[in-house]
Formats: sequence, C-alpha cells, structure tokens
Amino acid sequence: MKLRRTLIIAFAVLSALAVWDMVASGPDRFENRMFVYVEFSDGIGRVPARPPDLQETRSLAPAALEGSDGAGAARTVTLDPMMGWLRVGPSAGGEVTAEYTVRVWTDGSRGAAERAADVARAVTARWLREGESLRLALDRPARLPGGVVQVWVDVQLGLPEGVELVASHTGDVVVEQVSGGVRLENIAGRVALRQVQGPVAVTGRGVDLSASQLQGPLQLDLRGGRAEIEQVEGTVTGAMHYGALKLEDVRGDVDLTAGQGLAEVRTVRGDVTLRGGYGETRVSGVAGHVSVDQRFGSARVELTGPADLAIALGELEVTLARTGGWTVDAVTEMGDVSTALPLAREQSGASGRVFGTVGDGSHPLKIQVNRATARLYRR
Repeated sequence: MKLRRTLIIAFAVLSALAVWDMVASGPDRFENRMFVYVEFSDGIGRVPARPPDLQETRSLAPAALEGSDGAGAARTVTLDPMMGWLRVGPSAGGEVTAEYTVRVWTDGSRGAAERAADVARAVTARWLREGESLRLALDRPARLPGGVVQVWVDVQLGLPEGVELVASHTGDVVVEQVSGGVRLENIAGRVALRQVQGPVAVTGRGVDLSASQLQGPLQLDLRGGRAEIEQVEGTVTGAMHYGALKLEDVRGDVDLTAGQGLAEVRTVRGDVTLRGGYGETRVSGVAGHVSVDQRFGSARVELTGPADLAIALGELEVTLARTGGWTVDAVTEMGDVSTALPLAREQSGASGRVFGTVGDGSHPLKIQVNRATARLYRR
C-alpha cells in the first residue's frame, strides 16, 4: 500500500511538472527555471585556473566620513559593481580605507601584453561623496581589446563603526567585524559574513553563503547555491530557491519560502513560518509557534509547542515531544493520517478527520493533508 501511494504521488508530481512545462512559453519556461542558473554560475564568478598575466596593487588615500565642504558624515559606503574578491573589515581609525588589485588575463597572442598594460592603467578607483553616502567608483574600459580575456578587481576595505556597506559584486566576499549593517547583491561567489552588527540583506544567484554571529535582522533572496546560517540575534526572513538552506540558533522569528531544495531549521527562540515546495523541509527545536506549508516533497517536524501544518502531494512526519500536550485536529482530502496515538477518526468519502487530545492538550495542533500522507508520533 505504501509503495502504491508513493507511485501515485510521484506520478502526480511528474504530471503537474509536464503540464506546467507545456503551457509555459518564452524564456521563462520551466526547464529554464531549473537549469539556467547552473549554466550561469559555471561561467561567471570563477577565477581562471592560471595566474594572471599582469597584476598591480594600489592604495587609495583614506576617506574621511565628514565632508570637506561641511557636509554631514557619511553613513553608507557604496561600491560600484565589480568582479573579483572583496574583503571588508574594521578600519583602525575613523576613516574609510581601501586597497585594490587589478588582475588581467590574456590569450597570449602577439601584442596582448601591451594591451593588458593599457587596460590595467585604465582601471582606476576613486572616492566620490554623494549626500550621506561615500562611493568607491571604478573607472574601466567599456570593452576589452583583442587578446585580453578577463579583468578582475580585488578590493580590501576598512570601515569605521556604524557605517553601512552596500555592494553589488561578482565573486567571493568576506565581511567580518563590522557594525553598520550590510546590503549585498552577489553572483556565483562564496560569501562569508561573521560578527556583523546591524541589519543584513543578501540577494543573489548561485551563492554559497556562510553567516554566523549576526546581531540584527537577516533578509535573504537567493536563487541557487546554498546557505548555512547560525547564531542570529534577530529575525530571519526571505526566500531560498533551487538550493539548500540550513539555519540554526536564531533568537527571533523565522519567516522563509524555500523551493526545490532542502530547508532545515533548528533551535529557534521564536515563531517559525516555512513555505516549501518540490523539496524537503525539516524543523526542530522551536520555542514558539510552527507553521509549515509543504507542496510536493516531504516535511519532518519535531514539536514542543503549537503548530499549523499542511502537506499536499507529499509526505509529512510529525513528532511530538515527550512532555507537554496537544489538541489535535487533522483533516484529510484524498489522504491519510497514520498514528498509534489514541485519537478518534471520522471518514466521509474521500474526506476524513483525526482528532483528540494528547497529554494535557495545552497546545493546538492543526494538520491539513491533501492528496498526501501524514504520520504522527510521540517520543
């Protein structure tokens, strides 16, 4: 019976995907949604395997936060879009410091070395003040001459306390021990955020994100790649599509959408809301209310408190803590709830209900099962 249910669910999933693919049109068709980012990230943001043919490192004069014309202190440092690696940390004094390295690769053809030198000279960085923002502007050729195949600009940045970083970057990024917040857009890079105070927002495609010891809210909007996040003193919100998300030790609420991948959330001292699809969702160690809505795929939830759970075209596994109690109300539509707990059952055609009290019944537990299966246990 279990095998038959599994085959029926798999057939339903494949049928839904096939219908979606047939009715979609243009560049946003389903197969493009699934595979384009993989091709994209393979070709973008990757350092060439061999050393550069030319490399030059330059330092900018430190930039004061106070404007020379009496303008107010800059609260934000903004970087022009760049391709390379980016390292950001605290500055020793009250000024913003910057060092950058220009790396140029050629195809080795005749005259390519001279053209590479011309390109390197044309790539320059400078500070520009724009209201309450200090901008690191990058001047570079609009097109690369023949023989020059790649140019990277690596930046090392030092920020004073309380200054926010805003950057759009292709390549690897490390930000640590800054206290003004971070707004980062990244493509195909390894991104590490450590010991950051203030709000953090990360968007991008094909990103490998590692974040820890964040003191402030975190917002995500990622497509492809993976994210491993721990020790957040604040809320975590946003979305992770086509990738793997692991979130642990959050002192705040979590509200996330995760699609076509793995989402694992553990040890949260607040409420958790997760919307998942075409993948696997795991939730455990939540102090507050748990809300999970899984469409296509599976969800495993360990509960110590109240919850609203929904599963459609997939499998749901719910484990109740040994202590505490729940008032269970599970409704099914062309689905099934299996449990050894002493709960009552009602059935009317394809619709059903499983209900009753477990322990002292102090926490409400609502479950919706639509063309799916659910299993309910207690430790």
